[in-house]
Amino acid sequence: MARKRRTGRGLNTKTGVTIDDENKDEDDEEESISTMDKVKETETTHTAVAVAEATMPVPVVAQATNPETRIPIRFEDLGWKRSNDPKILDATRITVSLKDRGPTFLLESVLSYEESGIRQFSYPERLYLIMPWPRWFEFPVEDDDPYRDFTPSKCGRLEPHPLRFPVGNQARNEVMKYRHDPTKWFQMDYLASYTHWSAMYTTDYSDDHDFFAFYMAGGETSTMYKWFDESNADFDDSDIAVSKIVANIWKRVHPPSFLLFRKLKIAASSNPKENGYNTASYRRQYGIFASVAQTFSIMRKRVISFIVGDNQHFVTFMAVNFGAYFKSGSDTQKEPSFIANLDSISGGSSMNSFVYWLLSVIYEIEVWVTQFLNTPIGVVVTNPELAAIGRKCKTDAKSLSHRVCGIPIQHVQQIPRQQDQHNCGVFSVLNTRAGFLADVNHHVSWPLVTNIDWLWQLVNLFGSYHQTVNKSNPVYVGW
Repeated sequence: MARKRRTGRGLNTKTGVTIDDENKDEDDEEESISTMDKVKETETTHTAVAVAEATMPVPVVAQATNPETRIPIRFEDLGWKRSNDPKILDATRITVSLKDRGPTFLLESVLSYEESGIRQFSYPERLYLIMPWPRWFEFPVEDDDPYRDFTPSKCGRLEPHPLRFPVGNQARNEVMKYRHDPTKWFQMDYLASYTHWSAMYTTDYSDDHDFFAFYMAGGETSTMYKWFDESNADFDDSDIAVSKIVANIWKRVHPPSFLLFRKLKIAASSNPKENGYNTASYRRQYGIFASVAQTFSIMRKRVISFIVGDNQHFVTFMAVNFGAYFKSGSDTQKEPSFIANLDSISGGSSMNSFVYWLLSVIYEIEVWVTQFLNTPIGVVVTNPELAAIGRKCKTDAKSLSHRVCGIPIQHVQQIPRQQDQHNCGVFSVLNTRAGFLADVNHHVSWPLVTNIDWLWQLVNLFGSYHQTVNKSNPVYVGW
């Protein structure tokens, strides 16, 4: 579809998360998990709910007549040249060459655990000195940002890190409305944008850091939850829709295999230029993430953080030592795995099944990636059945029968509670940011975080700095 380049004020081509009132560039959005064919946004939600990229041919205008009114009806036959049906896209067989795997690839790096089927791994050893959390009064007071909530951690870089997925920009007039009206609910788009922006000088796709903040583009997390919850009668359970949901998770947890698989499918097709995988979004992402090694594994991250929203409430969850749960050996031989619920209201369990679903999809993707990277040279690659993965994990998560459901989800009781019904989004993003800063600024030794009590004591979560701000009773700050 036609794209309009942004030319308005406030453009920052380095960060990709500028605030601008108009001329939003649709090309900055990720491929949507919706099957609709255009982006729709409203001022109140600012949520992108659709886009299926396809070549736009010249419309063929046709005409018919309403049999009741006899009024002529004009319509356009768009004559789509591309298909986004996974059965068609994945029909072509592919093989992997030694060159495809990259110069750093070794078969020893993709050996799997026999029982769980994921790649064998160990957590990176950290030898850095643990730095104490600074106190709030050690910072210079800034009128616009007295608590330093919006001061990014540059981590020694002069420019934002290129290996990051973009999210849609936020309109300044909408942001100002939320800032000046505490009764307004932040939407998931804002939380994803803030998560992306606050960590823009780092990347999740290396072994330099132990904290992985999972976020998605505008509207995608909300669409995922609606599909999982089935609370809306019009939720889309087609193979196309479910495949896109799982694909959007796949490309975030292991972008190199996601992009290589598509590259091979495009090259093997009869008309690569018109192949449904060959979208502008794919080409842009390939240019960004081509340097990420296939040996990258999200299982090597000590913490996977994500914000979950059910359209009424937002909660941060942190999966600690998630990958360790699938190692071979007894529990005493592995790092303890748990999922922390950082709910700022009650710590209820209503979102637990969705959390298990998301983590089970991440696990199943890692199992497929392990098989993919172990496929012998010249042997046909087994396609990932994305729709089947999504639906099976959904059933298993709701029945608590997936192996991931054995990891306990526990509420951090000490977590500060919001005093209203509106600011759960604020609590969620600041809890996420606290975990990020604990990691990048070396305030915590993650091997010591063995349960939710140690998570609370060692990682400076939201309220440990916001609830008390007086020098007679100083508290450690998160930023």
